[in-house]
Amino acid sequence: MGRLAEEPLGVTAAQTRIAFNLIGGSHQFLHIVPVAVALSQSPDVEVTAYVSDTADAATLADMVAALGGDPLRTQIMSLPYWLSWPGRIKPRWKALKIPRLLYWGRILSNADAVVTAERTSTVLKHFPWLNPVLIHIPHGAGDRAKGFEKRFSKFDYVIVAGTKDRDRLIANKLVNPERCATSGHIKLAALARMNRGKPKRLFDNDRPTILYNAHFDPALSSWTEFAQPIIDLVKSSDAYNVIVAPHVRLFDSAPQTRRADWIAQSEDNRIIIDLGSDRSIDATYVRAADIYVGDVSSQVYEFIANPRPCVFLNSHHAEWQNNPDYRMWQFGEVVDSPHRLEGAIDRARIDHVRYAGVQDRMGKAALGDNSGYAPQTAADLIAAFVRR
Repeated sequence: MGRLAEEPLGVTAAQTRIAFNLIGGSHQFLHIVPVAVALSQSPDVEVTAYVSDTADAATLADMVAALGGDPLRTQIMSLPYWLSWPGRIKPRWKALKIPRLLYWGRILSNADAVVTAERTSTVLKHFPWLNPVLIHIPHGAGDRAKGFEKRFSKFDYVIVAGTKDRDRLIANKLVNPERCATSGHIKLAALARMNRGKPKRLFDNDRPTILYNAHFDPALSSWTEFAQPIIDLVKSSDAYNVIVAPHVRLFDSAPQTRRADWIAQSEDNRIIIDLGSDRSIDATYVRAADIYVGDVSSQVYEFIANPRPCVFLNSHHAEWQNNPDYRMWQFGEVVDSPHRLEGAIDRARIDHVRYAGVQDRMGKAALGDNSGYAPQTAADLIAAFVRR
C-alpha cells in the first residue's frame, strides 16, 4: 500500500494552493486524482487532497503510487460526533457530504481553487463567507440528464473530456464558452499508464464474455428486471461467460445478506458477480469483455473507446429516439423485455458492423483527445485558469 503524505499542511505564500475535494468516493478517483498528481509535480503549486475517511486515504495513496507520483498531501475530513451520528444510523447517509463540506468549508475556501468530480460542493457557493473558486471535472462522459444539470452553472470553470459534453453544456446555457474546456478522457489516459499490456484474462475458455453494467438510479436502472434473466441465460447455455458488475453505488448500502445472495450465484470459469470491488472501476471488466449489456451508465463510453458490440436495456420504457439523454443507445440494439434479451445478445456480434462507425465517431466526440496526455492537459488548464 502506498504511504500517506505526512502533515503539516502549510504552504509558502508564493505557491498556488489547489484543493482536490474527493468526497464523492473512490469510484470517482480515476477521473480526477491523475490531475492532482500532474499538478503536484509543478514546484509552484501546492496540492492537498481532501478525503472522507481512512479507507479512501489508503486508496488514494495506492493510486498515486501506481501513477508514479509522489505521495499527495492528504487531509481526512473527519467530523465531530454531533455531526457524524446520522451516518451511523442510516448507511445510505454515511458519505455525509454536506456536513463535511460545511464543517471544512472555510479551510477549503482558503485554497486558490477547489477541484472536484462531484457537484454537491456547489453548496459552498451559497455562503458568501466561503464562496471558493470551484473547478469541476465530471466523473464520466455519459448522456443522462443528470450529467447536464443546473449546478454546472455554479462552477467557475469546467473541464470535460470531449466536445460532446462541452457543446451540450454551452447549448443549454449552463457554462460560458470561455469557462469550459476539453482535456481528453482522464481516466482512460491514466489507466493506459497504469495497466500496460493485454487485458487480463478472466475466464479459461474461448466463449465470448458479456459485461452487464446496470446503473444505480432505480428510475433508470435495468437491475430489477434484467439482472436475474442475464444470469439465468448464461447458466442455461454454454454460449457465453458473464461479468455482472453494476455501478458500485447500487449495493452501497444493501444488507450483507442481499449481497451474499447475489454473489452466491457466481460460478468458476463462467459467472463473475462483483458488487463493488476495485475491478468494477479500474476498467478490468471493460477491457476483458466482448459484449456490453447495460442501460444508461457512462461506462459504455469507456467500453467503446475500442468499438465492440453493445445491447441496451430499456426497462423503464423511455421514448429514447432523438432524446439526447440516450445518445449512447445508438451504439447497439435496444430491448425492452427480458424475453428479447437472448436474441439481441446473439445478434450483437453479427450486427456490430451496423454500429461500429457510429461508436467510433460518437466515441471520439465524447472522449476527446486520445494521446494519453489528458491528466497533464487538465492540470495545465487549471493552473492557467487560477493564475489569471
